[in-house]
Amino acid sequence: MTTRSMVGIAQRLYYNTATPTTPTWVQITIAKDIKVTADKEKVEITNRGHGETNRYAGGGVDMGFTFDVSNKPADAGFIALLASFTGKTSIELAAVDGDITVAGTQGVRAVCEVFKFEKTAGLKGEAKWDVEAAPTDSAEVPSFFTVTAP
Repeated sequence: MTTRSMVGIAQRLYYNTATPTTPTWVQITIAKDIKVTADKEKVEITNRGHGETNRYAGGGVDMGFTFDVSNKPADAGFIALLASFTGKTSIELAAVDGDITVAGTQGVRAVCEVFKFEKTAGLKGEAKWDVEAAPTDSAEVPSFFTVTAP
């Protein structure tokens, strides 16, 4: 039994250049720190039959991706992300724990829109863009998934 890598450098970010049902994944090699957020709404369902103890159930999930990309405006990944931001168009993203073409690779995928594209150019270090993307109107439901076949 193999264990998936938990080392940050092994994690990868991809965008889909085809359709969600038949994806063609392209790695965003200029991605740096990648964060997948998934916060479930806590809905109070307390009633008189529960005594004096509040009860809760899970509501909607607020999911998204935040990451940095190197300042490389000619890079295809950079162009695709910027096009989603400026054009208000969707882009399917997948954040996974390895190569997306290898069976057993796990991650999160969602059809998103880029809502933040903010440049940071500190006195030291590389200039970069802070990117935030969240699911947008799509028939595809954001999901945790495991690659089953290459």
